[in-house]
Amino acid sequence: MKKLTVALLSGGISPERDVSLKSGDEVFRALDEEKYLVRRYDPATDLDRLVADAAHIDIALVILHGPFGEDGTI
Repeated sequence: MKKLTVALLSGGISPERDVSLKSGDEVFRALDEEKYLVRRYDPATDLDRLVADAAHIDIALVILHGPFGEDGTI
């Protein structure tokens, strides 16, 4: 079975950036690498790469805390 490609977004530009990165680390460790190809993106630095990869992403997990994440902006 083909692995699903997961975009894991964490970090960002909010004051809760560090917490978001730590949460992203935990989610990354919890995902089964037998089932998922996880690609990590930090919206603060990786937007161009995320857009370039978008056609190959099956699902996105948004682990952004604070403004721009939890408020639905993203």
